[in-house]
Amino acid sequence: MEREKFKVDLRGIVDILGHHLYSSEQVYLRELVQNASDAINARTRLDPQFSGGAVHITSATDDQPMTVRDNGVGLTQPQVHELMATVGGSSKRNDVTATREKFLGQFGIGILSAFLVADHIEVRTRSALTADAQTVAFSGHADGTYAVSVAEEPLEAPGTEVRIHPRPPDRHWCEKDAVPDIVARTAGLMRLNVHVDGVLLSGQPRPWEMTIEDQIAWCRREFGFDAMGIVPLQAKSQDVIGVCFVLPYTAAPGHRTGDRIYSRGLLVADSETQLLPGWAFFCRAVLDAGSLPLTASREQLQESLTLHAVRDHLGYEILRELVLVHDRAPAVYGDILRLHSSGMKALAATSTDMRDLVRSTMHYPTSQGPRTLDELVTAGGEIAYVDDTERYQAMRDIAFHSDILVVCADDPYDPDLLTRVSQDSDRATFRRVDDEAIFAFTTPADGEDRARADELAERAQTLLANGLSVHVQSFGPSERLALWWPTAAGPHTAEVVLNASNPLIRALLEHSLAPSLEQHAIHAAHLIGMLQGANPLTLSQSTQLARSVQALATHPALSASAQDQGVREPGSAVDEARTGTGRGPRE
Repeated sequence: MEREKFKVDLRGIVDILGHHLYSSEQVYLRELVQNASDAINARTRLDPQFSGGAVHITSATDDQPMTVRDNGVGLTQPQVHELMATVGGSSKRNDVTATREKFLGQFGIGILSAFLVADHIEVRTRSALTADAQTVAFSGHADGTYAVSVAEEPLEAPGTEVRIHPRPPDRHWCEKDAVPDIVARTAGLMRLNVHVDGVLLSGQPRPWEMTIEDQIAWCRREFGFDAMGIVPLQAKSQDVIGVCFVLPYTAAPGHRTGDRIYSRGLLVADSETQLLPGWAFFCRAVLDAGSLPLTASREQLQESLTLHAVRDHLGYEILRELVLVHDRAPAVYGDILRLHSSGMKALAATSTDMRDLVRSTMHYPTSQGPRTLDELVTAGGEIAYVDDTERYQAMRDIAFHSDILVVCADDPYDPDLLTRVSQDSDRATFRRVDDEAIFAFTTPADGEDRARADELAERAQTLLANGLSVHVQSFGPSERLALWWPTAAGPHTAEVVLNASNPLIRALLEHSLAPSLEQHAIHAAHLIGMLQGANPLTLSQSTQLARSVQALATHPALSASAQDQGVREPGSAVDEARTGTGRGPRE
């Protein structure tokens, strides 16, 4: 059998395959299975009565090469020569991609992928075009030579058999320890029967066709987590189908783990981010890409307007499902928000679709009860928000009693999101308020009361020290002793506002308490204000509060005065702060 030179630069092609086109040597096996599948599909188109297409793979042994046999359409001798010429018309990657769009180009590149693990491959092929077709033998070498002839041992039926003689360093890719695992992982979902060493490894259940219980088990086994939710996905125009699982842990916005993508049941990639929109960071999916075209390596989808349209559609399916969950299973949706609200807000600032979802379903704490952004925008006007939880806690109750709406927007991504919502609306504007806004909810004393208030503030500041700035103002509810909130900058670490409407603070203004009780009253007001502002106390502060409350609660004159006025004793304020009971809105 006379050996001839390839009409192409085979070394260049093999270099592209090994170093630029494929991610790993093991993809050679996926390529050969895909070749066999293409050949069987071609024979079915040629003869609609044909059935029973199958692929049989035999692992390499010490003295035998690895074989891949199919009963597909096969090739004629002229087609074999054309195959070699078609594959290697150029060694440029872009040209390889274009060539692969043709059947022979796909078949030829699949054959040459075997050179990733071997220096010598043999092919016997018999065409199904005619009943008396000869069996053609092809022998190729990585040094750039090949030979084509009539086979000495003909095949009994149409199809193709590929024999791979692995090179020693890569032999493990062709042996029993590796071949079954590779085939089960890459071809397990194919409808085509694929056998390895006599064992059928294809035809496994597809996740999107399973029951919910089996889908949960599949996700646990394959992705390693228990899904919080499951969303079916489908884009019928391109035969795309799959299912996505909601992560049970917080994921970084814009950094998706990636999805498992198949094409007609053959694995394309295990961590691909092309099919779902980037904002779906809280999901991981398994999908079949249907008729969406692949790149030359068949390890990615080709970027195209069609792919973009499918991606947008699948994103819409996820959003629609989340809206349904919000309506039908609010507890489940609440769990999703608990883990992923920050990331959803981050993406809502740039994604219109995600912004619509967040606006309509995510509730923000406000001084008038929980509100969605859509509800706030509908009310219209200028909407005040606070970007710090402690400041919001400090002003929430007095804003409520002053009938002023204040929103708690303490997530780092809230300011950007509220800015975008303001830009989208012509009815409402969100405005961040600072520490001075708290004073706007209080009423300063006039005349003689003002002088007494200033004098009490000075006494309290001297007693408390520790960088506090103390003020005396009136605000509701009267049961609240004081406001406390940390300052962002300046000489003071915190602001304290004693409530002149409270009976105990009123007693301090009127000097109706003994000096020892006065000090306990000021300490109690300060520390209870901290607790009601959701600020933890140190051990020494807790000890001081207990001592002061005990002194005030057991003093006969103060206790009788409180009972006469129907006012809670200071101890009840401590209980309220700890249990979260009392007046005003609660989230």
